[in-house]
Amino acid sequence: MEKEINLIDPIKIEKSSIEDLSSMYFSIEEQSHLLKGMILLEIRKRLNSDIEFGNFRFKNFLNLTNAQASTLMNLARFFKNHSMKGIGISVGYIISAPQNSEYAEELYEYLIKEEKVTIKKCKDRLKQLKPNKKPISKQNKEKINSEKIKQKKENFERRLIKEEKNRQRYQYLKILGIQEPMKKIESDSLKGLCKYLLQKHHPDKGGNSERFIQIKQACEGLK
Repeated sequence: MEKEINLIDPIKIEKSSIEDLSSMYFSIEEQSHLLKGMILLEIRKRLNSDIEFGNFRFKNFLNLTNAQASTLMNLARFFKNHSMKGIGISVGYIISAPQNSEYAEELYEYLIKEEKVTIKKCKDRLKQLKPNKKPISKQNKEKINSEKIKQKKENFERRLIKEEKNRQRYQYLKILGIQEPMKKIESDSLKGLCKYLLQKHHPDKGGNSERFIQIKQACEGLK
């Protein structure tokens, strides 16, 4: 059953000026984001793992994505002990973002002293606080892109080689009569099986020469 929470007395709304109603509107918007984040933090605290929390969120908050939940929770973590007065929800999200955690306190202290806080002021100050990074030249960009492409190609080739080896191993184990070729097999057990099959199908002992060659190749390929 949903529990209804009355945040503002309707009579107070009727008696408020337009200016007060405007301020009230934005204040409630900020509070709603903070409350949602605090609720999610409390739910997470009561569950055993992120996986359990994710399953709960998916079941109960169908339209809330993982990214949205994380953003709300980050906001609640920071502003649990900080006032949002004059900050605004958009700037609040920038301050509380994990990638800005190292500069969050200093950024907040700077902004609350400003007469009017804007996203531009927030981002400009954040740039000043973060270490300066040298711009990447066109030549270096091309080099980086080239290295990335090379790395992707190498990774792709390694994956193909691995898949081919797995495919060959699969075929070799099937030749030896193993019904679960993907199951881990001890080296000593494999050697014992190869020795037994090679003796059993050896042409000198009446075995089929073609079958013997297949088994021999499979055993050598599995070494």
